[in-house]
Amino acid sequence: MAEETLTLQLERFLEQLEALPELPERPALAADLRGMGLRLSARPRDLTYALLFGPTGCGKSRLANSLCRREVSPVGYRRPTTTAPHVIAPADRAEEVFRCLPPVPFEGVAVSGALAPNLVLIDAPDIDSVCAENRARAEAFLYLADAVAVVLTPGKYADESIWRYLRRFAAEGAEILIILNMFADPLVREDLAAKLAEAGIAAPIATVPFAPGGDREPIAECEDLARLRARFQAWGSSDTLRRNALARCARGAVARIEAGLFPWLASRQETLAALRADVAAAIRSARGALADGLPFRIDAPTAALLYRRMLANLDRVDPFRLPRRILSYPFRRVRGLFHRDAPARSAPAAAAALWDLNEEAFTSAVLDLGETLEARSRRAEFEPPARESEDDLRARFRAFQAEFRAAIDAEAAAVTRTLTAGQRVRFYAAQALALGAIVTLEVHTGGLLTITEAIAGGIAGPFAAKLIGMALSSEETRAFSARARTRYLAGAADLLTAHAAPYEAAPAARLAALASIRAGGGALCTALRARAEGRS
Repeated sequence: MAEETLTLQLERFLEQLEALPELPERPALAADLRGMGLRLSARPRDLTYALLFGPTGCGKSRLANSLCRREVSPVGYRRPTTTAPHVIAPADRAEEVFRCLPPVPFEGVAVSGALAPNLVLIDAPDIDSVCAENRARAEAFLYLADAVAVVLTPGKYADESIWRYLRRFAAEGAEILIILNMFADPLVREDLAAKLAEAGIAAPIATVPFAPGGDREPIAECEDLARLRARFQAWGSSDTLRRNALARCARGAVARIEAGLFPWLASRQETLAALRADVAAAIRSARGALADGLPFRIDAPTAALLYRRMLANLDRVDPFRLPRRILSYPFRRVRGLFHRDAPARSAPAAAAALWDLNEEAFTSAVLDLGETLEARSRRAEFEPPARESEDDLRARFRAFQAEFRAAIDAEAAAVTRTLTAGQRVRFYAAQALALGAIVTLEVHTGGLLTITEAIAGGIAGPFAAKLIGMALSSEETRAFSARARTRYLAGAADLLTAHAAPYEAAPAARLAALASIRAGGGALCTALRARAEGRS
């Protein structure tokens, strides 16, 4: 049950690692954990897996054939000859063995009267092959091996391609045997032993004498070959070797997780937390700056609605409409300004309309913020989320403005229904002053600036605002514009925040995922340590 639980932990953690393609140690770590998973899941526990490992042309396949006293692996002059691992298993256990091997191409060889009844011998491809696939296949079986026989020759024993593996095996505490094949000169053995001692690698050296003849001929029986065969048979019968190999594999996986994953996770979490805080600060700053960037005020259409509502209320208390009759001509000229069906403005005036200005200011502010957040994400080596298109952003802002204006119109209508007698009197006076000023302006310019031009040029807008300001002096009406502005800016700021939210949500989600991976890795390390110490 404990093994099943650990296997499931390994599988879940491997799935989590798939979400970390940027992790430099991911391939090696995943390979370690898959090897551990194979050991725990279906691999026979009473069999020893011994790996013949080494560079090209060192006679691994010929040695395997000689140890087994039959051809179990092809030999030849072509390099590399062995392109897929040859797995030599006792015939009565072969199906069980072949079913739980690494997911790479291999050749299975079932042998009756094998080298040892509890031994699986694996002839691996060359680890210095020019073919990357061959090297990867040899690596895949390293994680399954309980013991490694490193086969060298007098011409290959000093190559760096093999010494980097020897150093790795020594660091991991692997059971290794060095076989000096084609041995003839004792000085070569002495030099190899000196190099091992200098590197701090404690590994026995077995020799197989040089045998004249072709590679297809087996090595002649001799004492050295008999001793080597006895060594492999001892491996096959050693429960201690298998337990130690499993513990070593568990410790190796823990060390790789703690050295290769946890520091990277901590660094990445720190970077993303800083990015998230930076993004939040940038959004707050942009929200604050938005109030200064939007030229909001109650516009002419909204002021016109208030104006018309006031006139409607005044009509109910002034059936003779005396002020209008006194100012009939200028009123007829000006009132078109305040009607929804007024003639269309000129192109320059339309381009400068207040709501269009607000849209441009808002869009510019939001797009600038998006570019800033995207640049900061990339500096943190974090892929920014997909950005909302400018067209979609403008459409959302136009919809917001339409809803806002409808709401303000409704509130303005409610305000005008509460006019007092004093407000009405002030309104009459303000109306007379405003219309008189416009007429005077036309007269004194000699017709150069007509009322119509004043309206088209936006001059009448301030008159309308002044008119409403003079007429509405109650506490409620004085607060009307302030409430509208506050609501408008809050709505625009919420739209800005919604647009920028993915830049804050993406690092937050990634942080949560990394925290989950860290927790999973910690729990797996605890379970692997327990296995290495024999506590589970």
